[in-house]
This record gives sequence, structure tokens and C-alpha cells, in this order.
Amino acid sequence: MKCGKSLYLGNGTSLFVGPGATLEIGDDFFMNANCKLFCENYIKLGDQARVSWDSQVFDSNFHFMVDDGIVKPKSEPVVLGHNCWVGNRVTITKGTVLPPFSIVASNSIVNKNFSQNPEAGLYAGLPAKLIMVGPRRLILSKTTEQSMEQLFKNVHSTLTIEDITKL
Repeated sequence: MKCGKSLYLGNGTSLFVGPGATLEIGDDFFMNANCKLFCENYIKLGDQARVSWDSQVFDSNFHFMVDDGIVKPKSEPVVLGHNCWVGNRVTITKGTVLPPFSIVASNSIVNKNFSQNPEAGLYAGLPAKLIMVGPRRLILSKTTEQSMEQLFKNVHSTLTIEDITKL
């Protein structure tokens, strides 16, 4: 297990790294309460990635399967790019690759390699698919976030990135 600076695992989170498996966690990683992470082979979680409540990340389906006479591997790598945001109750399964700045909507199941998709994609569904390109989660200091909340309350209008840089 390799871990960057600042790791947060919420209450009730289960973490398993099997013998010979590699779990790489980037800087400033956050996994909220009641999550499950099972690493049998290889999982990489990028810098500033966030995983919300009750979500699970598995690089294995725990058994071999046969499909049309071909035996499928039970484990495939999982990679979340930096600044990915995974909503609550999401399941991420073996073979999932998400580009940087990806957002996964609540209650989705992600089971594909999306590495050929652009950054900042919004994924949703059962199974998840690319819904939109462009939205990004802002990573702000607590002070900036509080200032923005106050601006929204007072102005009741749209804020731009330029507005935020002035805070």
C-alpha cells in the first residue's frame, strides 16, 4: 500500500488489500463513512479524489466466470484519476478507469474503462455512461467556500471562476 499526504477514511469504512496486491492512494484522498474498498490486485486512487457515503470500490468480482466458453479474469485494475468525485452509493467494479475530474452520479455502477473519454465527464446510470462533458468539482479552502456561500445568499446570482479568484 502506497499512500500520499492526507488520507481520510470515514467511520465504518472497510479497507482490504490482499497478499501481493497494490493499493496506491494519492495526496488528499477522502473516503466518507460506510464505504468498502477491496483490492485483490491493483487499485489506484488519484490526488484529491473523493468517494462519498456508502460507496464501494472492488477490483475483483471474487470468482472466475465463463462466458461463451472463455474464462474471464476475476480481477482487473481500477484507476480513478485525480480530482474524481464519486457520489454516494456508487459501486465501482473491476476494470473501471475514470479520467481526471470525472464525476459519478449517486447510485451508479461503473464497470468500464473510460480512459479514452475527455477529462471532466459526468457519468451516471446502471451501468454508468458518459452523460456530459465539462462540469468540475471545485476544490476550495473552507474560508473561500464560506465566502462563496455568503455571496450566493446576498447576490442571488451566478458566480464565475473570476468571481471566486477575487475572494
